[in-house]
Formats: sequence, structure tokens, C-alpha cells
Amino acid sequence: MGGRAKLIIAESVKGDVGVARIDKATMNYMEVKPGDEIDVFGGIFSPAHIRVKVVECLPEDEGKGIIRVAADKMQEGGFKLGMKVTADASMMKTLKESLSVRKKKGEQT
Repeated sequence: MGGRAKLIIAESVKGDVGVARIDKATMNYMEVKPGDEIDVFGGIFSPAHIRVKVVECLPEDEGKGIIRVAADKMQEGGFKLGMKVTADASMMKTLKESLSVRKKKGEQT
């Protein structure tokens, strides 16, 4: 399982729906690829949380430590521009992968 990334919420990309844009280095660090789901959490005392699919960032965003969350997900999660967040590979993905490996090995779930 990959690492957790600390990022800053930047302005949404017009037309994006249900996705978050992060740079390639962050994807590599988190061990996710475009299309995978990540969980995004607000600060310690913030109830902000969403699960969202990852897409590649805009070329000018590489290496800036930002995440561009689609407007619909910003509203759903209660996020604000400039908010510091933590992004993590979705636990659901990890659980699905582990159940899939068990089935391939013939173990009972």
C-alpha cells in the first residue's frame, strides 16, 4: 500500500465531474494510477471526506503539491480552496485486491 500525501486544494477544472487531479510523482508515491480511487480527508477536526477517482493533473500543476477536486466532489465533501488535505489510496481498493488474490489461491472469504 502506498503513502499518504499532504496536498492543498486548488481550483477545480471546469467540466470535471467526480474526479481529482494529482501529479504523476504523487500518484507514484501513493501507488495509484489514473482511474484508481483515493480517499481525501480534511484536517484533524474537519469532517471533510470524499472518495474520488484519480486523473492526471494539468501540465502546469506538476510538482506543485496541489489537488484539483471536481466541483461536485468539493461540495459533497465540504472542501474549500486552499484547504490542506491528506490523500490516501482507497482502502476499498486494497480490500478488493486482497479478496481477489484469495479467490485466485482458492481460499475461502
